[in-house]
Amino acid sequence: MSHSMYTAGRTTYLKIVVVALLCAIVFTVMGLTARVGEMNGARKPSRIEASGPVIRARAFAPPSTAQNAD
Repeated sequence: MSHSMYTAGRTTYLKIVVVALLCAIVFTVMGLTARVGEMNGARKPSRIEASGPVIRARAFAPPSTAQNAD
């Protein structure tokens, strides 16, 4: 049994590659089959409606260049 990657044999490297490929395949399949909520494969347009008073923005004031001039 090889306990070091420097002295590992060809079969050890092959086992590592096979396990990595299997993990990548499982991860990819799980990601492709994941479902988020009740989408049912259809794209629904999102709509945002205001439900409250409208707040107006203040006038733009450029930042002062003398903020750290102590």
